[in-house]
This record gives sequence, C-alpha cells and structure tokens, in this order.
Amino acid sequence: MSALNRTAQEDSYRRTLRARVVRCQPVAGGFEVVLDDTVLFVESGGQPSDRGTVGGLPVLALRPGQDGAAIHLLPGAVSGEVEVALDWERRYDLMQQHTAQHVITATALSKFGLRTTAFHLGEEQSDIELDTPALAPEIRERLSAEVNGIVRDARPIRARWVSRDEMASLPVRSRRLPADLAGPIRLVEIEGVDLNTCGGTHLKNTLEIGAVAFAGEERLRGGIRLFFLAGDRVRRRLAQALERERGLTELLTCGPAEHLSRVERLRAEVDQLRQERNGALRELAARAGEALAGEKDRCAGLVRPGAEMEFLLEAAKAARRRAPEKVFLLAGGDREGPFVLAGPEGVVDRLKSCVFEALEGKGGGRGGVVQGRAQRLDRFQEALEAIAQAIRIQ
Repeated sequence: MSALNRTAQEDSYRRTLRARVVRCQPVAGGFEVVLDDTVLFVESGGQPSDRGTVGGLPVLALRPGQDGAAIHLLPGAVSGEVEVALDWERRYDLMQQHTAQHVITATALSKFGLRTTAFHLGEEQSDIELDTPALAPEIRERLSAEVNGIVRDARPIRARWVSRDEMASLPVRSRRLPADLAGPIRLVEIEGVDLNTCGGTHLKNTLEIGAVAFAGEERLRGGIRLFFLAGDRVRRRLAQALERERGLTELLTCGPAEHLSRVERLRAEVDQLRQERNGALRELAARAGEALAGEKDRCAGLVRPGAEMEFLLEAAKAARRRAPEKVFLLAGGDREGPFVLAGPEGVVDRLKSCVFEALEGKGGGRGGVVQGRAQRLDRFQEALEAIAQAIRIQ
C-alpha cells in the first residue's frame, strides 16, 4: 500500500489529525511541507485534490512527491506538530460526485451496454464520456431511473485491498492499471452494482448520494459526454432553476406551464418586427442613396451615425444604380465604424489606398465596392476631398 492518500483511503470521513512536520523548505510561491501523515487527498485517478489547512495555514496546492509522500504548498513555514484540517464540505461533495460516477458508469454498462471511456469531476458539474454516437432521450430517462433507484436502495459501499492474483478471479469491471503499479490493488465495491479498481474517496452507502440528475450532453469524438449532478448540487441547481422560473413568470405574466409557448410567440413577433424593420431600413437606404446620387459633384459622401454595414451597402447600391459614373463614400459613425467606397471599378481600385490611409481603415471588396472598418471617421471630409482631388487630376 502506498503512503500517498493512505489515511483518506482508510477513512474517507476523517476530517482532522495531528501530524509531525518532516520537511519544510522555501520555494517559489511559498513553502513545501511534508508531514508524517495527512488527512488530505492528493489528486489521483480523476479525483481532484482536497483543500484544507496545515497549522492554520491554507494549503495552496497539493502534489505527490517522488518518495510517495504528499507535498503541501503553504504560504508560510511550519514546524513541530501541527493540525491538518480538511475542507469537509468540499470533500463530501466530491465523494458524492465520485460515487455517483461509479453508479452511473456501472449501470450504463450493465443495463444498456454503454461503456464509459473517461470521466471528469468538476467544481460545478461532472461528466462521463460514453462510447456511443447518440443517446436517445428514452434511454437517458431509463438510465436516470435505474441510477436513482440504486441511490434509494442504500447499497453498502466497501473498499478492500487485493493482490493481482486475487483480482484475476474477481468480476472487476475495469482492469486498467498503471504500468508501474506495485503491491496491493484497491477495489471499491458497491454491493450488487459494481466492483472496480479505484484509489479515490467514497461514501458508505449509495443513499448518501441523495439524488442524481443529468444536466445535458454533447457530442465528441464519435461519443457522447453526459453531464451530471449529484447530492447537494442537485438541490442547488433546482433552487437556481426555480428562481429563474419565478423571474420568467413575472416577466412573461403567465404560469410556468405557458413559458415555452409564450417565448415562442414572442420570438415570432420579434422575427416579424425584424423583417419589417429591415424592409424599412432598405427603403430608407435606397432613398438616401438616390439623394446622394443626385448631388452635382462627381463624388459625394454620406455620414449616418449608428448605421450598420447593410444600410451603407444598400445606399451605395442605389446610388450606383442611379449614377454609375460617380464615386461615393459612406460611413456609419463619427469616429470609429463601418465605411463603404463605391463607384466605377477601376476608379475605386485606384482610390481605396488613399481612403484607407485617411480613415485609418482596413477592408476589401470587388466589382467597384470596397467595404471595411475605420478608426478615424472624423477624417471623413478629408478623405472625401482626397477623392475629389484625385478625380479632378485624372
């Protein structure tokens, strides 16, 4: 048995202990401290490291040392005998998530033939990766029912150490082990559900999981990542959902059962209004472009603060249609924003570099239309005069 995580594995519910400082040395970011024992679990097998304190100082980081001892990074030095205290609330939460992962993985395999290829225990939600291209909603619901049934059954959970020879004769779900692993192998058994190699901390029975809820899924590498919540995280997520529901009820002035239909109706109304707005803007842009084309000079400009690129392009299109021989410069802001240079293709190609320089802009285009974004639209008149000067000396 490795000394690393020994106490946490032997008694996952132990919260404090007294330990002797074996080594304390300064390093970048604090002091590395090795103790003759620790109640804190060092990240291993997919379970994150614990948080806690040593001698009243917060543990900034935990990592395994080359000799198998846990190295605690502290903000200050410690010596002699110290108390090691675990952040129990976080540990218990991780125990709930980790135990739930075992139950989900074992049930997905035994009941539905779905193999878990990886899992991740996160701070907000956790996930397992299933070797299946899709997960039908009815399968997900059945899996949820099976898993929560096991939770309610209060199945006992036990850990034990066995040799490789002993493990060979046992129905262990996964036999993947580190190549350099020597000595006894730790097995975690959920009675009647799962027997698997694991070095992490677990609950005493499945009832302590409380509940398991699936929180969504996403496709990846030909498989499915299934997100889940367990224990108090389910309660917290439900509380958040109910708070959002109350907010929506107030905003939408209807009951929760009508939220979806009300939002769909509002979305349809917004789409209709957007279409009407776009139609009105296109008409306005066309009129602005025709007015621009009616100016007597060979080049003309239009500045419309807040105008988007679509408006400028529509106005330029209308102006060119009415006066194809002229050059037009249009801008959508007073300082920074979109701009369009339009006119005869050859002329625009020759003029665009001086417009870019005057407006400190970048862009591109073809067919007599260049569009881009400028940093100095306050130099619009200067750019327009440069265009007029270039046209006069042609």
